[in-house]
Amino acid sequence: MPRFTCKSALSILSVLMLVAGCSIDKLVEVEQLGALYVRAIDAYDSSPVDGQIYLNGEPAGFYPPDGAQWNLIDELPLDSSYVLRFLPFDTDNYFEPGEQPFLFYEQDVDSLTIEVLPRLDSLFTMTVISMLAGGDTLDGLPLLLNGEALPTLTPALVQFTPLVENELAVGNAECVRGDTTFSFAEDPQQAAMLIEVDDAQLSIDLGDAEAELILDEEATGLLDAAALINLMGAHFVSAYLPAHVVSSEAAFLFDSICDTDLSFAWEPGELSYQAGGLFEDFTLPEAGAQELSLRQFRGRVVLVNFWFTTCAPCLEEIPMLQEVLDEYHGEGFRILALDPLQADITGDPSVLDEWIAQNPGYDFRFLEDSVDPPVAQLAGVSVFPTNFILDRRGVIHSVHGQLEQETLVSIVEELLAE
Repeated sequence: MPRFTCKSALSILSVLMLVAGCSIDKLVEVEQLGALYVRAIDAYDSSPVDGQIYLNGEPAGFYPPDGAQWNLIDELPLDSSYVLRFLPFDTDNYFEPGEQPFLFYEQDVDSLTIEVLPRLDSLFTMTVISMLAGGDTLDGLPLLLNGEALPTLTPALVQFTPLVENELAVGNAECVRGDTTFSFAEDPQQAAMLIEVDDAQLSIDLGDAEAELILDEEATGLLDAAALINLMGAHFVSAYLPAHVVSSEAAFLFDSICDTDLSFAWEPGELSYQAGGLFEDFTLPEAGAQELSLRQFRGRVVLVNFWFTTCAPCLEEIPMLQEVLDEYHGEGFRILALDPLQADITGDPSVLDEWIAQNPGYDFRFLEDSVDPPVAQLAGVSVFPTNFILDRRGVIHSVHGQLEQETLVSIVEELLAE
């Protein structure tokens, strides 16, 4: 008697033994007729499943038949097309198999696979927790299930299809830091699954013990490497060492979930306010906000603009500066606008706040040059506006009065390309 086998990784119910190792027997009773033996079993314990068998949409018997393990469907013409379907009676507890067409030949058929669609109320739920190898829990990490990003972060309640091999991973974009493959066997129930996450996802060598790590230009971003352990997404990292410039890459854009190696090398820089000199770091209050330091923008191309609120050529220049900032901000261009308050008649910081409130739409970082002596005085600024353009290392590329847009764009593009 010829035989052919079928396998289905998705079914809880088995038609023609729709689980690993199932089989269909074919009997050739006369030259042009054949027969099928059909049975359906529970994939958990191989017990018979009660249900109706359909062939080409018509009832073709029930399973299990009295006193037998197989249901015989005979007198089937050979070389014909059939659709076999099984509907279990207890639809609350079982899956309903899908339909699968096949040709019934006189010769053996190699294989037959019938896919099933799981009932939504039969999915299994599991709480997923991500942990470092050392045992610390890492909350807020993205999850991938079978290659697809889930809409929730760890710890997460996740639904899985039973009796299917599932691949669950902690990842970000194309990087995977921890993963596991599993399938539900007998007696599945809600449980917690721990995914171990790589501890060493980030290695930073600052090149000098006194160097500071700078993260995403935040005022609170002067951090050490340990503070980056649970970051997600893309981040901008640079470093600062007083009176030094980096001789390696000045900054890095990295995905903190991936294993990443960052290193900085240094060489002494000459502090000066002339072209080729290293612009000395300063810390000033931002109008209406916290203090900012020039070093926070290390790794960016920076325009340090000296101006004041009643300076006519300064005000004429500002809209053009904003246009250039809009164009190149995403590539790493920044503008710090320093107002030496002594240049205003009143010397009142509220004058700057009022001007900003009356002129919205500018994305400069407006700073109050209120230190003694002012940065403007240290830099030798005597006319306004005065513009210092700094490269990614903090070195002055050039010094200008009121800028033409074409000149500024040319310099910014040159420095961003370095």
